[in-house]
Amino acid sequence: ELWRKKTQGGYSEVAVTPRGAFTMEARDGSDDVMAFDVESGRELWRTKIGPTYRGHDGSHDGPLATPTVDGNDVYAVGPHGTFVALDAASGKERWRHDLVREFIANPMTYGFGSSPLVEGSLVVVQTGGEKSRGLLAFDRASGALRWNAAHGLRGGYSSPSIGTLAGTRQIIASAGDRVYAV
Repeated sequence: ELWRKKTQGGYSEVAVTPRGAFTMEARDGSDDVMAFDVESGRELWRTKIGPTYRGHDGSHDGPLATPTVDGNDVYAVGPHGTFVALDAASGKERWRHDLVREFIANPMTYGFGSSPLVEGSLVVVQTGGEKSRGLLAFDRASGALRWNAAHGLRGGYSSPSIGTLAGTRQIIASAGDRVYAV
């Protein structure tokens, strides 16, 4: 074992790349995305994305989703529906969306927990709600919404994945009310 860190709260796993180890946690009243040096465990940066999500019904406080890292990009979804793009080297915010306010997404019982999916020039998040029921695909660089696949009425905690089905590359999602592919 090279190093170990104790977190203050949350369920986020760790995404490890040559650039660092990336995760989310609740600390001092906020939910943060952070990066650690993979060799030493030294914290490289920490970016606050919103107030700490308060657990209920026996759950603990803090974020659920694991950040997605691709190249020099980190994408993270907080439990309140804050969706951010960060620079992997510095943690500097590139763009931000409030999925609830902007897209009328409904948080699930324990908040948003699905990790973003990177596919080419897109980053895709799973939501649920009247206007954004399904998948929202954003331009990785600008954060502009490119398309919305409204196939699931309720969001899900599992992250969308990519695969080839019947010879066609597709995004596969498990929503609260169905499994579908686009």
